[in-house]
Amino acid sequence: MAREYFHVYHSYLESMQRLSMEERGRLFTALLCHSTGAEIPKLGVADGILFDTFSQTIDRERKVYEEKCRKMKENADKRWGNNAAASKSMQEENKYKNENENEDKYEDEYKDKEKDKDEGENISPFYSPAGEKHFRNREANLSERKDLLLMTLRSRPSPCL
Repeated sequence: MAREYFHVYHSYLESMQRLSMEERGRLFTALLCHSTGAEIPKLGVADGILFDTFSQTIDRERKVYEEKCRKMKENADKRWGNNAAASKSMQEENKYKNENENEDKYEDEYKDKEKDKDEGENISPFYSPAGEKHFRNREANLSERKDLLLMTLRSRPSPCL
């Protein structure tokens, strides 16, 4: 895959301080031409020296990028095989397969919960089975406390009388 850019580092500015604006323009144009593989325009002595330095950086980064692309291609080939067309379709197929499996899983869980509710069990989706026991004990305890509070309030004389 061709790289559509190259890095221009802030440190280049310090190196270019002694160049005129015309030389800077030629240098930058030459770097763009070098990066794209086009013919490099004629340069002067000063901008030619900087071109040699900066173009080496561009070449070094290009090699790193190409190596990264090569490794990514090898990994994709290991995963999907050498057929690029099959790779895309296999990826799409795998994506939809996983989505359908998840939908089926959630649908089955929902049906199981509905079945349990129909059988008289009220299973909360927010608790594990161990948590469900704790939840039911807490509900019973709250119910007892509510009854006790109501009895206490009924036994007291009304303050409004």
